Amino acid sequence: MCTFKKHILYIAMLFSSSIYGESVTLGTGVNADPPFVYGEGNIISTKPGLTIELFKLIEKKFGIEIIIVKRPWARVLNEIKANELDGGFHFSFNKKRIPFYAFPINKKQDLPSKEFSLSQRVDTLYTLKGAEIHWNGETLVNSTSELLNVAVIRGGAISHKLKQKHLKLYQVSNDTQLLKLLLSRRVDAIIGLENMVDAKIQQLEVNQQSIIEKSSAISKVEPYYLVFSKKFYQEKPETAWKIWEAIELIKQSEEYLRIVESY
Repeated sequence: MCTFKKHILYIAMLFSSSIYGESVTLGTGVNADPPFVYGEGNIISTKPGLTIELFKLIEKKFGIEIIIVKRPWARVLNEIKANELDGGFHFSFNKKRIPFYAFPINKKQDLPSKEFSLSQRVDTLYTLKGAEIHWNGETLVNSTSELLNVAVIRGGAISHKLKQKHLKLYQVSNDTQLLKLLLSRRVDAIIGLENMVDAKIQQLEVNQQSIIEKSSAISKVEPYYLVFSKKFYQEKPETAWKIWEAIELIKQSEEYLRIVESY
């Protein structure tokens, strides 16, 4: 029996002995998040996205029910903090989040293991063509040193980072609003997750697409995770770890890799 199948059998036995039949409610953002989650407001059943497909495989193989609800991202954050949701995705890691969310961090380690991540993402700067705005490694700057108006998704990790900079920050609920602010010239720039903003730009009219410039990544590619509420993790640490371990294993499976190819 191959190593992967042995791991699956081992994990399956653990699930069947302790958490088979359990239900976990997870929150995610309201925006479409291709290729990981498809659908605005509601997840598209025919092509739900890679993360949803992964969770479906966990349900099928390990007998645990995973309920997914979509909320504005800031609400997802707050409901997990308040222990109203068992967990949520996709979360980048920041040490300031540790008091509020449980990440897959092993004992004697300071950072989550990338093997447990759901996706890899990067924050990217978008401007209108001709704008002399760039990321200098610390903040956004332009040739005139004027105060820049920048829009981001409310509650995102990048919003907390930029609050400490000399910028006028606008926070909105979805990527469509980001692009409307940019195209109407109400802001000088927007910053968002590349995979999500690029997908929205592709839905614009050609003349609108032609005036938007994707300037540069403002962060390195980072892993994004499923996190659990502190209450859920304290009460059911074994369940949390079995789900994280299942994510790691299923990402390596032939069945999941075939699904990835279909997207």
